[in-house]
Amino acid sequence: MECPKCRKNAPDDAYDCPLCGTKIRERQDGRKSKRRLFKREKKRKDKRSDPARMPDPEAEGEKKIRLRVKAKKEISEKLGYTALGVSAAVIIVVIAVLLSALLTQDGEKYAESAAEFIGRDVAKFQNDTNIHLSESSAFDAVNEAVSFDYIYESEDRLRAGGKSYPEWAVFVKVSSYNYITDVVYTDFTRIKKDMRGKKIDAEITLDRFAKGDKRTSVLKYIDLDPYSISRSETGAVTYTFKYYFERSNGDEQAALLRAVFDEDDRYQYCTNELLIDKNL
Repeated sequence: MECPKCRKNAPDDAYDCPLCGTKIRERQDGRKSKRRLFKREKKRKDKRSDPARMPDPEAEGEKKIRLRVKAKKEISEKLGYTALGVSAAVIIVVIAVLLSALLTQDGEKYAESAAEFIGRDVAKFQNDTNIHLSESSAFDAVNEAVSFDYIYESEDRLRAGGKSYPEWAVFVKVSSYNYITDVVYTDFTRIKKDMRGKKIDAEITLDRFAKGDKRTSVLKYIDLDPYSISRSETGAVTYTFKYYFERSNGDEQAALLRAVFDEDDRYQYCTNELLIDKNL
């Protein structure tokens, strides 16, 4: 076979010229392509059979568990935020109720402060407590119905029996020398729904109690909020309750209960006055 470049003779089975190296003919056996194909197939096979690349059942199980735990955690957090929101709302309502209760008790606290000055000059009380008393109420209904020398009252008002009243008032009486003799706290919210007070099942009697019984026991039995609390220079503390009940004939009867205690909070006596309409 003749080399196309150097024109020298080469063996018949040669693929390259032995003298100049020129390629004489193509290989016909396809071994190179088969070798490459074999390498590719082997590589794919090795890749499929590589343990490191095959899915691990245990790892997959752990992954699913982690996903479930994460989902449960997210649900718990959402429920926690919801519960927190509900709790916050409940707390806000409770705080509002407590603040409302505290505001309604301000008058009683002022009355207790004034009672500490019973027997002393009213001017000293005002100077020491910075509570400035007035000689008349801002409400005509109070001026017409209550006898007092000085008053300290709530600015918040309510309507009862077609008239306006402060929510509470502290009434102060003084002697001719301007010394405090009596302090009365009145909670007008007790008559907001009905001028007669609260409706109960029957007339209240305190016959079961004896002189000297504890104030707490008597008040617990009465189970009504006082309309007024009066403190006098004698040391007596009088709780007044307004209520009404239905008589056997079907008529509604209004009543005024007064329970008197000494300065040691011991029960002394009571009066229970049945009222007629003109005395309400």
